Amino acid sequence: MKNSRIARAGGWRRNIMLLPSWYPHKDNPLYGIFFKKLSMGLAKKCKVSVLYPCPVQEQDKIYLVSENSEKNLFEVIIYYRKSSLFLFGSFINILRRYKATILGYKKILRNSGKPFLVYAQVLNWAGIMACILKHKYRLPYILGEHWSGYMSGAYKKSGFLYKWLAKVVVSRAVALTVVSGQLKESMIKNRLNHSNFYVVPNIIDIPEPQTIPYVTGHGSRIIFVGDLVDEVKNISGILQAMSLITKEQKFEFHIFGDGTDREKLSNYVRADGRLRECVYFHGYCPNNEIIDFMGTCDFLILNSRHETFSVVVAESLACGKPVIATKCGGPENMVNGQTGLLVPVDDVESLNKAIVKMINTHQDYNSELLRQSVMHRYDPDIVVKQICDIFTHVLEGVNNDRVRSKNEVFDN
Repeated sequence: MKNSRIARAGGWRRNIMLLPSWYPHKDNPLYGIFFKKLSMGLAKKCKVSVLYPCPVQEQDKIYLVSENSEKNLFEVIIYYRKSSLFLFGSFINILRRYKATILGYKKILRNSGKPFLVYAQVLNWAGIMACILKHKYRLPYILGEHWSGYMSGAYKKSGFLYKWLAKVVVSRAVALTVVSGQLKESMIKNRLNHSNFYVVPNIIDIPEPQTIPYVTGHGSRIIFVGDLVDEVKNISGILQAMSLITKEQKFEFHIFGDGTDREKLSNYVRADGRLRECVYFHGYCPNNEIIDFMGTCDFLILNSRHETFSVVVAESLACGKPVIATKCGGPENMVNGQTGLLVPVDDVESLNKAIVKMINTHQDYNSELLRQSVMHRYDPDIVVKQICDIFTHVLEGVNNDRVRSKNEVFDN
C-alpha cells in the first residue's frame, strides 16, 4: 500500500543503484552519456547511487576509486588495471572486475545505505555482476538492454557460454527494459523474454534552444555525432556520398567523436581533394558543447547499420534540427516526413540524394514541431515517471513473493 501511495503521489523515494556497462569517465567524457542523464533524471525523484567498474590499460595501482556526490546522486567509479598476461589475463580481469564491483558496492553501503533495487545496464557484464550481488546481498535487480547485437545477428553468433549466461541473467531479473519496440522484438526472437518486459526510451535532456544565427560562405552546416567505428556508424558511407556532390553543393561537415577508425577516416578525407576543405574532425567534446554547436547547424546525418534508439537523432530534433537517418532500428520511431528523411542502410546513392534534398529544404522544417516531436516522449520527467512506476510495480511483486515464501515456511 505504501508503495502505491508513493506512486500515486508522483514520487519514488527509495534508494536505487545504477550499474551501467558504460559511463562517462576521465578518459572519455561521452562514454555512455545517456546513463549519466538517466542517473541525473532519477536523482530528481529518489536517492541514486552509480557503480561503474572501469577497465584501464595503464595504472600504477590495481584499483583507484573516484567518488562524486551531488544532492541525491552518488557516483563511484572504480578504475581497475587490465592484465595483459597471455594465458591468464582474461581470468585475472574477470576477478578484478568482480573485486572492483564489490569494492564499489561497499563504498555505496557506507555512503547511501543498502539499495532497495539495482538497475543493471547492459548484458552481459553488468547483468552478471547484478546477478552476483543478488545472491550475495539479496538485492533484486532490473536488467536494462540497449545492445544492437540482437538486431545485427551478433548475438546469434555468440558462443554457448555467453548465451547461457544471458538467459540466466534475464531469468533471474525481476524485470527487463529495452529502449525500443524493435529491440524487444529482436530479443524475443532470440529467446530472451520476460514476464515483466517494458519499453522505456532514453532520456533526452535538452534546454529550450536559443536562436543562434550562423553566417558562412561554405553553405549548409552538417553534423555527425558518434563513435568513429565505421563498421557500425558507416561514416565512410557519408563521406562517399558527400564526395559526389562537392562540385554542385556548398557545405561544411563537422564530425564529433573519436574511435578506432578516426585515422582511417582522416586519411580518406586527406586523400580526397574535394572533401579536404569542407570536412572537420572535432574529436571528443563535452555533451553541452556539442548541443550548443548543434544549434548552429542545419541538419544531422546518422548512417548507422544498427541502432536500438539513437540519442543523437533525438537530440538533433530537440534542438529543432531535421535529420537524415538510415532505417536501422531506433530512428524509425522519430524520423518521418515532418522531421527528416529516412534512407536504406548501405545505400550511398539514396544517401547522396537525401543530402542534396536536405541542403535545399532544411529551412522548410518547423523547428518547434521538431522539438515537440521528441520532448513530449523523451523528456526526463516523463521517462523517469515510467521507470519509477516500474520500480514500484516490481518491488510490490518482490514483497509479495517474500510474504508468500514466509507463509509457506510457517505452513510447513
